[in-house]
Amino acid sequence: MTTADKKFSDCQKLCLPLKARTGRKRLREAEKALCDVYPFKVNGANIFIARTGRKGLYDVYISKNKIKRTGKTAAAVLIALAALVPAISGGAVLQRRMHKNEAASLAQKERERKKQEELKVRAEKEARLESLRKEYEEKESGRYEKIYPYIGRICSAMSGSATIETILIESDSFSVEVTARDAVNILSGFEKSGAFSQIQMNRASVSKGLETVTYSGSFSRMHAAPGASFSTDEKISFYTQGLEKMHSREKRMESIPLSKYIQGIREVLRRNGCREQYIQLRRNGLSAEVEFFILSSSRSILHFVSEIQDCDDNLIDIKQIRIRNSEEANRVQTTIRFDSGIELKQDDMHLAEYEEQKIPSSQIDSIFYKAPRKISAAKKPYTPHSPVHEQKSIPVRHNAGMKSLSYIGLTKAEGKTMVIAKDSGMGSIYTLPVSETETAGNFCMKTDGGYTARLWGEYYEVKK
Repeated sequence: MTTADKKFSDCQKLCLPLKARTGRKRLREAEKALCDVYPFKVNGANIFIARTGRKGLYDVYISKNKIKRTGKTAAAVLIALAALVPAISGGAVLQRRMHKNEAASLAQKERERKKQEELKVRAEKEARLESLRKEYEEKESGRYEKIYPYIGRICSAMSGSATIETILIESDSFSVEVTARDAVNILSGFEKSGAFSQIQMNRASVSKGLETVTYSGSFSRMHAAPGASFSTDEKISFYTQGLEKMHSREKRMESIPLSKYIQGIREVLRRNGCREQYIQLRRNGLSAEVEFFILSSSRSILHFVSEIQDCDDNLIDIKQIRIRNSEEANRVQTTIRFDSGIELKQDDMHLAEYEEQKIPSSQIDSIFYKAPRKISAAKKPYTPHSPVHEQKSIPVRHNAGMKSLSYIGLTKAEGKTMVIAKDSGMGSIYTLPVSETETAGNFCMKTDGGYTARLWGEYYEVKK
């Protein structure tokens, strides 16, 4: 007797062929089989199935009461549950791991996105910084420095016995002609100073123990720049503020009427005892340059140069200055060219409507009428054979040391013949009346070789 027989001794037993492989399916298969062979209705809860040892045959026990399933059946259920729990736990772990990996991937992508964004912003800042730096340095290099400190630098390199004959400063370059006892000592003074660069001693001549030398070179300039410890943003701020100041100054210069600009310079000139001989306008691109030719003492012109650019925020730029010394204290000749920054607006002139009027020729003729000059009875008119003319004739002045002017041509003014001549060194043009005799003021006398001119007490050879 088997264990099942002992346990279910009060139950009816049938041997049935069952094909199902699992206990649950065999139980359902047994219920169906019992319907055909068992006369009573059977509930699966009252059936217990046991193996017989023969393939395909099972002992089916039918109880009147519900069978409590223990032992192997319960163990099988517990084993199934035990197997299911790790599976469920493993699934949960796997799911958590997948979520964690997905979150890590998203975080990595976000870090990469932020990094790319930072690199893009950094590259844009670097590009902007480079653009601002180039614009700033270009404007800084083209900016005019104040002239008076430049003159002071040159004088500081001179020895006590030196005399400046001519000085020319244009932008950051200079040329100075000096008479001194020791030209090499002055060259050494230039070389030792950190205020100059590219110093050359171009020409030296000796006369009566004095050397006349021309020195040329450039002024050293230091551009303001951001500190090495500045961040990119701080450097951008430095250049931006510097450019804003430059642009603001340019706009203020452009807003000044040209007439007011010139009048302001004239007032400072006259306040310092300087006398302008002429004013000339020049075009530099779209803006105007104003050139003054001035006679004064050396102290007066230096006071003027200092005052005209005295304040830090001044709007006066001196592009070029040339000062020529003179034996007459109040006859120092200075040519100054100002870069006004003011636009010349010749194209802005508007023509008003004009109605043509018929004017009779007699009225026009009266405009060209000039009354003849009255001749005093005490003074006879000049004739070619007049003995007075022979007594006042002037011998030709000519010597090897005479300075020269370049002959340009002749013109007429107020019935007088005028010689137009140019001082190539100063860049000045003069119109001098032709005279047969020496007279007061400036004039020209005809000679066999051309003309001899007297200009502010100094004689010049006018070369054709």
